[in-house]
Amino acid sequence: MAEKANAKQKKIVELLTKLNSKDEKESIHAVSRLKVHGDESVLEPLLDKFISTKNDELKNEILIFFSELKSTKAPEVIMPLLKKEKFKESLALILNTMWNSGLDYSQNISDLCQIAINGDFMVTFECYTIIDNINDGEFEEEDINDALIILKEHFSGNQEESQKNAILQDMLGIVSAISLSL
Repeated sequence: MAEKANAKQKKIVELLTKLNSKDEKESIHAVSRLKVHGDESVLEPLLDKFISTKNDELKNEILIFFSELKSTKAPEVIMPLLKKEKFKESLALILNTMWNSGLDYSQNISDLCQIAINGDFMVTFECYTIIDNINDGEFEEEDINDALIILKEHFSGNQEESQKNAILQDMLGIVSAISLSL
């Protein structure tokens, strides 16, 4: 068993090396192979490559990779990455892949609310979409209460009429409805 895990880790290291190759075709091929051989450990290196490359085809392959994630462990790896400054410029695109993947981010609803408040319009919209599309999530009462507090605190100091605040108001409605159903 340890030998098999070792071989898998060796394959991941090999593919991550190819991902960072100067040959962009090799990098694109590495992303395709990581879909088969990768695990959660490849998520941050893929995002690093996403923000560093100028190649649109490679960027698209990485976005597809994230959109097709099926590992239930991925949300616990992705959420801390969203808070890193280096990914701020790509946050809306990363969030878009999260709801496309269909993974359960119900355990991260308060973080998503905070990201929505701190982000620009597109980041807010993508967070709203993730929350709106959580079906049958395993919500924790504490996390829902934290999300409600975050959103209500935002509105206690911000009465500005904007598209972003309209979305945040809708988000508050969704979170309130979840709270009532617990």
